[in-house]
Amino acid sequence: MMKKHSRFSASGFERIVKCPGSVSLSEGLPDKESAASREGTLAHEVLEGILKDPSIVLLKRNKGEITDEMVEYGRQAANHILKLRGVLPNSDLMIESKVSLSFIHPEAFGTLDAAIVDYFGTLHILDYKFGKSFVSPYENWQFLFYALGVAHQHQWNFSKVRMWTLQPRVTGFDGNYTFWEISIDELKSYIPKFERAIRRAETLTTTYVEGDHCFFCKARNVCPLKAETKLLDAKKAFDKKLSTMEIEENFY
Repeated sequence: MMKKHSRFSASGFERIVKCPGSVSLSEGLPDKESAASREGTLAHEVLEGILKDPSIVLLKRNKGEITDEMVEYGRQAANHILKLRGVLPNSDLMIESKVSLSFIHPEAFGTLDAAIVDYFGTLHILDYKFGKSFVSPYENWQFLFYALGVAHQHQWNFSKVRMWTLQPRVTGFDGNYTFWEISIDELKSYIPKFERAIRRAETLTTTYVEGDHCFFCKARNVCPLKAETKLLDAKKAFDKKLSTMEIEENFY
C-alpha cells in the first residue's frame, strides 16, 4: 500500500513558511534517500523499538541493520521519555503517532516521535534528532505543528505545552535536554500563522526564497531561483577574472 503524502508536512513546515513556492515545485518529485536520512530513519526505528519492545531492537541489531551508537543514543532518549512519563502517572504516552492539522488544512499531517499527554497539566512534545548539529526547539515549526495537532485532538485541555529536542548525539551534549515552554493560549496564537503559511503556499506558487531550508528541499536541483543564483555567481566570477586580467595587462 502506498504511503499517503502530506503536502504540508510537519518536518517541512519551516521551508513552507519561508519559501511558499517550494510546495508546488516539489509536487511529483521523488523522495531521494541519502546516507544521512537512512541513518536518521534507522535511529528513529531504534527509539521506537526501545519504547515499545526492546527485543525488536536486538533482532535488527543481530542482522547488522543498526549500530551500537544508535542503540546507545536511543536508550538515552528513551530513558528521558520514560522517566518523564513516570512522574506523570495519569498521563498517556504517544509513540510514532500520526498528527493531523485537518482543522487547518486536510493535507497537513505528520508523525511525531513521542508525546506525553498530561491532561489539564502540561503537554510534552518530544522530538528525537540523531544529527550532531543542534536543533533549537524555540519557535520550531515542526514542534509547533505536533503541539497544535495533539492539543486540538485533546480539546486543548492543557495549561501549557513543553516542546523538547532530544539530541544526545549533538556536539557538546551535557546530559540536559533543551525545551521551549509556552501557554496553550500562546500555542493557539500560531493557528492563524499556520493558516497564512498554507494560504501563501497555495497562492504564491512561484515565489521562492533561498536559505538554510533549501538543503532539505526536494526541488532544490530544479529551483529557478537556485539556477538564477548560480548564473549570477558565474557572471560575478567571470567579471572578476576579466577585471584581474585587465589589471595585469595594464601593469605589464
